[in-house]
Amino acid sequence: MIELDAINVAFERQAIIPDLLDELSRNLDQHAFHLKRDTLKDLTTALKFDREFHHRIILARDNAVVSAWHERILAQTHTAYVYLASDTSHVFDEHRDILDALKAGSPAQAREALERHLIRSRESLLANVRRAQWSEPRR
Repeated sequence: MIELDAINVAFERQAIIPDLLDELSRNLDQHAFHLKRDTLKDLTTALKFDREFHHRIILARDNAVVSAWHERILAQTHTAYVYLASDTSHVFDEHRDILDALKAGSPAQAREALERHLIRSRESLLANVRRAQWSEPRR
């Protein structure tokens, strides 16, 4: 998982600085605001903030090739399947845990929080895709 490596590299580069933490905090505030609302537009906006949160962590790694690759992968895989009404609170809480670990200056805690988030998100995505496949009419 490329984001886990990015956290290590960002800590090694001493790139976990107040400006980055402030940016991630603002992102999380906006993400929470849009998750609380109940429109498709807000859900789409929340998803945008979700992607930006992850991509900002990758940018702290300071590798243009990896950043560009990550952005393309997010655009291809980060769909509304990740978000169902029951999933949204997990996303915010998990991002907050990641940010709290970054603020605490703990690479191990940040990696652990990010890994829990990525695993749960992957499981949720796969479960949602399976549900969508089973709900489609068979031909």
